Amino acid sequence: MAQSVSTTISHAERLSRQGEAPTAALLFMSVLMEKPANRRARDGLNKLRAKYAAPTQADLDNLRRLFTDGQYDEAFRRAQPLLALFPDCIPLILIAGAAKASGGDHADAEQWFARVLALAPDNADAAFNLGGVLRAQKRHEEARAAFETAHRLAPKRVDILSQLGLTLLDLDDFDAAAERFRAAADLDPGQMVHRIALGETETLAGRPAAAAEAFDAARQIDPTSKVPSMKESHVSYQMEDTETAERAARAVLELDPSDSFALNQLGQIRMSMGDREGARDAYEQALVVDPTYFSTYLNIANVPGYQPDSARLEEMRRIAAEGNLSDNERSMLCFALFKALDKLGETEEAFAHLETANRLRRAEVDFDIARERQTAQLLRDIFRGDLPSLGDAEPAASVPIFVLGMPRSGTTLVEQIISSHNAVLPGGELETLSRSLIGARLLEFGATPEVMSRVRQSYISGTARRNLDQRPFFTDKMPGNFMTIGAILTALPEARIVHLRRDPRPVCWSGYQRFFRNRSAAISYTYDQLDLAEYVTMHDEMMAFWHQRFPGRVFELDYQRLVDEPEPMTRQLIDAIGLDWDPACLDFHKSTRAIRTASAGQVHKPIYKGSNEAWRRYEAHLGPLLTRLRENGCLEGYE
Repeated sequence: MAQSVSTTISHAERLSRQGEAPTAALLFMSVLMEKPANRRARDGLNKLRAKYAAPTQADLDNLRRLFTDGQYDEAFRRAQPLLALFPDCIPLILIAGAAKASGGDHADAEQWFARVLALAPDNADAAFNLGGVLRAQKRHEEARAAFETAHRLAPKRVDILSQLGLTLLDLDDFDAAAERFRAAADLDPGQMVHRIALGETETLAGRPAAAAEAFDAARQIDPTSKVPSMKESHVSYQMEDTETAERAARAVLELDPSDSFALNQLGQIRMSMGDREGARDAYEQALVVDPTYFSTYLNIANVPGYQPDSARLEEMRRIAAEGNLSDNERSMLCFALFKALDKLGETEEAFAHLETANRLRRAEVDFDIARERQTAQLLRDIFRGDLPSLGDAEPAASVPIFVLGMPRSGTTLVEQIISSHNAVLPGGELETLSRSLIGARLLEFGATPEVMSRVRQSYISGTARRNLDQRPFFTDKMPGNFMTIGAILTALPEARIVHLRRDPRPVCWSGYQRFFRNRSAAISYTYDQLDLAEYVTMHDEMMAFWHQRFPGRVFELDYQRLVDEPEPMTRQLIDAIGLDWDPACLDFHKSTRAIRTASAGQVHKPIYKGSNEAWRRYEAHLGPLLTRLRENGCLEGYE
């Protein structure tokens, strides 16, 4: 302590006599934290607690006022002296927990809410708040248990039912989620939000008739509201139901022909189907309606063959130069300007805008390569030793085919090829594996038999709820799954894994020129040249480890060979994953399946060879990236 124990106690005793009980109690507590056996401090604290039964209503109101005003740190700081005096006061503990949760410190908030439940197991508020901070930490199974406790304690609370439903959605438990949203709608029939949530759930569950009924019920509550149709269009697009998505987007436009969101959504839908002209027309209409809807500039710039006229280009330059844009808006517009100027061959100005776009976007995302490397090392440590065998596990109804590698390495193309096979359903970029690993707490407990069994059960049930068990095989095309190959092969030994390997220079260049709306670490490394190089290095290190640890279990597919020799390499790919040959795999570009990734404009046409050299036009500007890749040995075999 900065001052002597005796001085601190004397100060506390003086404050106690002056009626400053909370501050005095906090000082006594500070002494006891260092000197638990100090009798003088213990007696002083006990006397205060005996004299004061509870905080005043004014004290509680002041704390709540600070919380309501968004002063979370100050609310927590002022709660501490009162908590020292009244350590079992539930309203105080709840305020402290809520302040921590609202300030983003979910782990600390968890301890405060758990403390309330230890004192009062029937406190529904504490159980509800605990569920919220557990869900924020992506500990979905624990969050579910907490919300179910809250629901048992307060079965008529709509907010609890709603949050429980959302948590069940996190777990892909669509049936249970629908039940909760339906119950919330029955308790609160005048609110559209519950019917909309039910419609989204039924869509995700693959029940379009039930989804349509729920969205229609939401529209009946307020026929003038665009929200139900907007939500229906968005979730249907996510599920690749482009017919419903387009119908709902047009329903929004019937209510408001100038709705730029709906026009932008319509453009995305048409683009996902390979209809470039339809996409361009919708985006152009959106820009006429709202020239400051910056997502549209970004989307239309990514339509192959699109080039803005000189008037539009000057307008984009003018808006980008204005000082009243947010960093996010300016970043999107600068990415779009890069695309436009790149097509005109104006490489110097184009790259200047690209650097600005990436600098602004990098400041918005939370990416730390040291943190990613720490996770990678932990995963290697977990899977380096003996691993449990799940050979007696019940066979999965459908076998997953994982397509993984660096983002922009060709994973979308390869998934499209594989899913053109008559025995395969396309899964797209599933989050089911990552949710299963987080729920089983792999990084905390390691690859124990219990953890791996839980991962297996969660993954199989989660993909089944998405109706991916209707054919013998399905694809899971989340590129970042390369980090957890050990977990895949241990929990799902029947799984097939295809890893895309491609020259890192076009891979990095493709990532560096794109604005990704997802801010997760799995893609946020793309906004800085050195981050890109270090992430590629980590990827290569992880793949070298997995090949050494699980020899022969991962099929390596060279992207350039696939481009140069499409038929022999496609045949080799289909054979490697254990499928009979299907000629449809060569005609993948004829599929009517919607593609929602950045590769949507490419996979609806035959394989082409030009993309591997596009980076060379900007080689002079990519010095930091190329130098670091070369220093780290990532370009061996490509130069």
